[in-house]
Amino acid sequence: MRFILTATALFIATSVFSQDSLYMRKVAQYNPVPSSEYNDVWGFTQGGIEYAVFGSREKIFFMDVTDCYNPVEIFQFDGGGNVSWRDFKYYDGHVYAVCDVCSEGMHVFSVSGSTVTHELTTSDFFIKAHNIFIEEATDKLYAVGFGSGAGVPSGTRMVILDLSVDPANPTLLENVNLGNYIHDVFVRDNIAYCSHGYAGLYVWDLTDPTTPIELGSHDAGGYNHSSWATVDDAYLYYAEEVGPGRPIQVIDLANLGDPNNDIGPVNDFYDPLIPGGLVPPHNPFVKEDTLFISYYHDGIKVYGLTDPVNPELIAYYDTYENSTYGGYEGNWGAYPFLPSGCILASDISTGLYNLKVDFTLQDFPDLEPMVNMQPTDFSGTGQTSIIVNINEVNSFDTDGVITVTLSKDPKLNFTYDPTLTNVLIFPVANSQWTYDGTDPNYHIWTHNGVLLANTSLNFGMVANFDPGNTDGTLPLTFNIEGGSGGEQNVTNNSTTKKVNFIH
Repeated sequence: MRFILTATALFIATSVFSQDSLYMRKVAQYNPVPSSEYNDVWGFTQGGIEYAVFGSREKIFFMDVTDCYNPVEIFQFDGGGNVSWRDFKYYDGHVYAVCDVCSEGMHVFSVSGSTVTHELTTSDFFIKAHNIFIEEATDKLYAVGFGSGAGVPSGTRMVILDLSVDPANPTLLENVNLGNYIHDVFVRDNIAYCSHGYAGLYVWDLTDPTTPIELGSHDAGGYNHSSWATVDDAYLYYAEEVGPGRPIQVIDLANLGDPNNDIGPVNDFYDPLIPGGLVPPHNPFVKEDTLFISYYHDGIKVYGLTDPVNPELIAYYDTYENSTYGGYEGNWGAYPFLPSGCILASDISTGLYNLKVDFTLQDFPDLEPMVNMQPTDFSGTGQTSIIVNINEVNSFDTDGVITVTLSKDPKLNFTYDPTLTNVLIFPVANSQWTYDGTDPNYHIWTHNGVLLANTSLNFGMVANFDPGNTDGTLPLTFNIEGGSGGEQNVTNNSTTKKVNFIH
């Protein structure tokens, strides 16, 4: 089959290797409104179907993600505002949605199979809220994050709703004054771990919400954004979103409430993908013995909790293409709790990601060649432009000599120019390669240095083609020698471009 490569295709081929990952791979992505921005994501399982719900500035999207590789949108809802912050939670066939810096109130949806129904929009309890949390075991919804104009009674820092009687029509259980503004909350067994922003972390016993009991607090000096406890309630991990570069704190909960305020950090950790950079964490989640953190510019990070005091980074996927840190971009939210192992992540710029942790991914460099040639069809003699891309595709840096070979044929002739910086309109890195044309059978190129994970390095040339008095097809096979840069996978080391010719 003949293949004519256009200039557009040539450009695309040289620019697709950019995102970083470790033992984690993207299996699907959904970006329904590329011109908008996205915010949080949540998930749930009902009737054997796995769902995702995520937000944009204007809309709320419901997805069937039972097939993690092929997500299907089943419903979208226009909230009526244009907002940066949305939050979602699930309870007993219903999804609850709130937003901040808005006037939408709370939306309630019922879900049955592939049918999603908007049941209610209400401002009876609040006009806006930054976050909600639902403790399913106690049938309670906790809403927090009330700035000015939130439509709550003066002094209210938390609204608790009862979902037990009719989930489609929640009722007010209590408006609670807990002193300082609450940005986010995690609740288990009526114990609320409240992130009070610059006031720090406070833990409250809300068994009787009319009489909150403070069990402990800790302030590390940053903006306490969100937290999540281990399954045995022994430790809590919390993120400080401001300022950038603050570590994740590990809080020992052993003395929670006995005596009061006797909790504090036993460790902290910070491991930016760009060494020395300042990246803010966003939201931690604990699933069994694993900690997941949505980490803005660094994407989603996964830590093993074999030793819960010293979490070990075991996987990550960077959803955001960046070489520097600044502002708040990248992975906003995550949901790692679907039984299938499909991990949901939302990126502010590029939407919903469906991810898989895969420890079978090979932990060594893997190089793959890609050749772009234009033209590949000749009637008589002519010139052709060739760009050879060597792509590092396995998320591990290649460090060592990379050797590329091409069998010699008298029909194809060129003089390699190490000073060449462009072929056609595309940049090439000829100066980083050494060419050896002395071998009687092969053209040989070598590069000695580091090729970073998920990047590429190329070289190029303009060649003369002369078919002589023959017609036919000439296969040009570029091969990366096995072991180049330490790679072990040699199943993808060759690529062939066919040249069709008549004299």
